[in-house]
Amino acid sequence: MSDVALKPLVCGNPLAKLAKAAIMLEFVNENYLEERTAQLGENGYKLLSPLSHFGGNPHLPKDFVWPCAKHGETELVDRPLVFSAQFDLSELAPFDVDNLLPHKGLLVFFTIGQMWNFQDYEDSSRVYYFEDIESLAVTARPPEPPYEEEHEQESSTLAFHRVCAKAAWTVPDDYDNVLYESDFTGELSPFGLTKDQMKDIHDNYEAYYTQLREQDGFEEYDEVPSQLLGWGQYIQSDLVGSSNECLLFTLSSFFDEKIKDYPLCIGDAGAIYHIMDVSDLKEQKFGEVRSVMDCY
Repeated sequence: MSDVALKPLVCGNPLAKLAKAAIMLEFVNENYLEERTAQLGENGYKLLSPLSHFGGNPHLPKDFVWPCAKHGETELVDRPLVFSAQFDLSELAPFDVDNLLPHKGLLVFFTIGQMWNFQDYEDSSRVYYFEDIESLAVTARPPEPPYEEEHEQESSTLAFHRVCAKAAWTVPDDYDNVLYESDFTGELSPFGLTKDQMKDIHDNYEAYYTQLREQDGFEEYDEVPSQLLGWGQYIQSDLVGSSNECLLFTLSSFFDEKIKDYPLCIGDAGAIYHIMDVSDLKEQKFGEVRSVMDCY
């Protein structure tokens, strides 16, 4: 697509009734920004300003206390979390088709890092929302105790990358929990469909999905993409527990063809999924986001 606006999916396709708009993300090395953004532009992506970026140093308030988590092979010590990405929400507003995010301010993500056993530690990720961007300043990661293994030191910071974004329609995978839910109350599901209609989607998923492949604004991905909002693409199983939860941000491993290496490799080339309550998203509360790592 050449513009941000999404055309409606085919209304006659029952699976399209479950569609959610997502903001698809690509992270681009500044060393070949023009070449890569031209390639992505052919597929509808638009380059955001440097304020939205992956890796490098975040913009934070002057009195901000950098979040930490305990980590260590033989001794648990407090270590600063790894800054992963931040997004200028005013820039993302045109891509936020369903108006779910605040349309000003900065959304900042921290994780425990790309090589550690992510799920073994409490407070292994944090999400912060700062409404007043003008009061923020570039902030370096604080010093920390020595690492037991050299490779852990190497993975504690991530190289700065620019962000390209586009709006796209997403639908649940055929194994997503929503297609198996039978406990919704009343006659209709949270998506306005009857139990028989939900069963029909489940039973005929492949045919309906194949039809959607031909629609503008819908795109199939060979690997798990990084994205904000929408239905997630998972590796082992659906990680959103129920219709009361939603995906906020998928941070996926990605490979750089120029350097023949992964700027980000989460476990075995997996992804970190940031999940939150639907009610918290509506109220723009990001303090209780939970995160789960999934990999091959």
